[in-house]
Amino acid sequence: MRSRVLAERERDYVLAARACGAGDQRIMWLQRPSNAIAPLLIQISLAMGFSVLAESALSFLGLGTQPRTHPGARC
Repeated sequence: MRSRVLAERERDYVLAARACGAGDQRIMWLQRPSNAIAPLLIQISLAMGFSVLAESALSFLGLGTQPRTHPGARC
């Protein structure tokens, strides 16, 4: 994410915003995050998919989360 935000600093829309008089804080909080959010969403979705696959593999091996047993429940 950090490298993506740093790469966005050199984009044309940032230069245009500076030419229009926008300050560094405005550009940093309004312009850059909205344009760097797409790679972040992709990274999050890939991480979620990996965690589901890891949990299912562990459960298949019998090492995943075990169902809770209630003290008064009968089987």
